[in-house]
Amino acid sequence: MAVDVVAVTRTSVTLAWEMHPDAFAYRVERTTRLPNGEREDLLRAVVYEGLYCDPGLKPDTEYLFQLVSVANPDVDEPEEPVDRQRRRVRTQPPTEFEDSVAFFAQWFAPTFRRQLTSSAAKWCPEWWRHPEARYVLDEIWHSYEVLADEPPPAFPGQHRAEWLVNFAYPLLDRLTLQLGPMTDCYTADTQKSGRLHVPLADGEVRPLPHLVDADGKYPSHD
Repeated sequence: MAVDVVAVTRTSVTLAWEMHPDAFAYRVERTTRLPNGEREDLLRAVVYEGLYCDPGLKPDTEYLFQLVSVANPDVDEPEEPVDRQRRRVRTQPPTEFEDSVAFFAQWFAPTFRRQLTSSAAKWCPEWWRHPEARYVLDEIWHSYEVLADEPPPAFPGQHRAEWLVNFAYPLLDRLTLQLGPMTDCYTADTQKSGRLHVPLADGEVRPLPHLVDADGKYPSHD
């Protein structure tokens, strides 16, 4: 009876299989090679259904899972298990994308498309020169990668749906506002100036005013 990999993340593997009719439970054993070359064998659990999630794994590591049937303790123990299955699984790399720039170029930009005109969304091709945009895209990327470490939810796609609602859409909408952080820049060279990004010092967008006293402290109230 084949063992299916339901989900694999950087730190977890979820396996599913059809239980043998004569199996009361299954003993789940996990084997991997340590950095020093030695083999590590662990008894992870005894489960009473054909589903097991192991959350204590390392990224980019190959594991061998062995599922051995266990007889009902109220009856005589058979000489041999009635079922024994194996499945090799490699966890995902430390991150899916190297950094926020790779995340944006390889997946985010081609996936999230907008009509970039003077009356619609605003975007600077050199968005990474804008501290606010870089910070926000870093957070969008980090939140995307963090979800890969979580065990699968009850409903397929739930993690990604929550990520869209809580991170991607609201933050992208803020960044692309006409009067947002990139309002001084040009999506295309419509001005024939040869440049798209307007240096922050030359633009009209300014840091939020911040006045303190001569000692660098907040002045007392009048």
